[in-house]
This record gives sequence, structure tokens and C-alpha cells, in this order.
Amino acid sequence: MLRPRVPACLLALPLAIALVGLAAPASASPARKSGQACATGPTPPATRYNRTPSGPGPWHVPLDPCNYEARANGDRSTPYDDCAYWPAEKRPDLFYGAVNSYGYKVAPYGAWNIEIDAKRAGYSVNHRPHVGDIAAWKPNAMMGQSDNGFGWYQASSGGHVSYVEAVNGDTITISDMGSGQSDGGYTFDLIYTHDTVFIHKPVGRKPDRRRNHR
Repeated sequence: MLRPRVPACLLALPLAIALVGLAAPASASPARKSGQACATGPTPPATRYNRTPSGPGPWHVPLDPCNYEARANGDRSTPYDDCAYWPAEKRPDLFYGAVNSYGYKVAPYGAWNIEIDAKRAGYSVNHRPHVGDIAAWKPNAMMGQSDNGFGWYQASSGGHVSYVEAVNGDTITISDMGSGQSDGGYTFDLIYTHDTVFIHKPVGRKPDRRRNHR
């Protein structure tokens, strides 16, 4: 059963949870840790930083010194209130590629810009979910209904992004951050709406990164 949680922003509906999408213009290049380059591929190796903890949450992961979103914003502890941190951890290709190229340049800056950046960089983006996708919602979009039917989720005024762990018909299991700095992450099922878009992993032709100059 989905546990109610208190978001870091105002509730939009009595039974809805407005999830925060705090994404500022980013500018960061791949760093190194332990003498090795940071992962930039669509499927990074599983580590203690990006391995989704078991259970619904709240779960916590340590700050990844290679995380694009964290370093770009100067964070020194895991920014659990920034919904974009977790997708950047699970899909570094999207952030080292599309986001690094275009840098959330459409105002007002927010997580919803990641969808725009992905399209510009040539990623496949549509309304059909696959495991490993980044789910994205525009500002104030209705994300979907909890699988128990008791509540709805709504994106914040900055939009929202999550990582797709599983797909079962019109229900997706997502791992998610953005409820609050001390809250950690959650994994839960969501009956998604048509307002949900999915950014797929590259297959075959790689997205255009020629403008990755920041």
C-alpha cells in the first residue's frame, strides 16, 4: 500500500502529491573518481550510488561524485529534493548528452526541460513506456493515479522526472526523488496518464551529441 508522504511544495489536490522538479541550468563535464572516467552510457554499471534500494521507501543512496545534476548545482550531499538527480544517476547518457548540450535553456527552468533537450538531441520520446526510460511531466501535469486508487500525483510548477523500473500495461513502477531534502527516494506503482512522456534509451543510432560543448 502506498504510504502518504509530505512533499516539498504545496499540494495541488487533497489526495494528490505535487512532486518537486528542481532543475537549474547545468554546466558540467565528465569527472573522474577512483581513477576511472564517470559512466556516460545509457546503462551504467550497478553501484551503491545508482542501484535502486529494495522496498517502497523512503530509501537513501549516497551522493555520487560523478552525478551530473549534483555537480552542476554544487551539491555536496544527496539532493533528495531535486527530482532530476535520480534520473541523472540512472541515465547519465541523457544528462552528459542532451542536457549538457542544451543546458535547460527554456525558461522557466525546470525538470520538464529535460524532455525538450532530449528531443533536440535526437532521443526517441513518446507516450509508450519501456523499462529504463525516463518518465517526464510538464509543469502541473497530472502524472497518474496510485495503484490503490486512493490518490493522484501531480507534477510541480517545474515539472517532474522519474525512472521507469517496470511496465505492466497502463501501470508503471517508478523510482523517484523530489519529495523533500530529508525524505529520500521512493519506488511505487503509477497508473500513468497521457500527459506522461517517456525518453527511451538509445538503440542503434546514437543521439546527436555534436553540440556537447558546455
